[in-house]
Amino acid sequence: MKLTSEPGGPAIIGSAPTVEDIARECEESGGSGCDERAFISRDAAICLARASGVEEGERPWQVSLNYYDNHQRVGWLIMTVRGDSRDSGYWGDAVVLDATTGDELARTTYTATP
Repeated sequence: MKLTSEPGGPAIIGSAPTVEDIARECEESGGSGCDERAFISRDAAICLARASGVEEGERPWQVSLNYYDNHQRVGWLIMTVRGDSRDSGYWGDAVVLDATTGDELARTTYTATP
């Protein structure tokens, strides 16, 4: 029996994790603040980021909910693009806010090169 696959093969990237998936990862890793019913909303995270001085940048913010093993907390990642150059790539800020309290867990700048 010959097995056939779809053109291009299986998807490399799976579907995005759900809030429940992220909360389960938090619990399984021994994190705290894992109850998804207590997470602040995406809009609240954006509001807190603005209030803490995160600048708008040249592109819309990328905002995602993730589990951060190094903090043992679920957090909202807010990434900005402050500059963009075809030769140098782009750069910006990355801020992680605790998904339960809204407290800032991390803030850094990054550079992505072509």
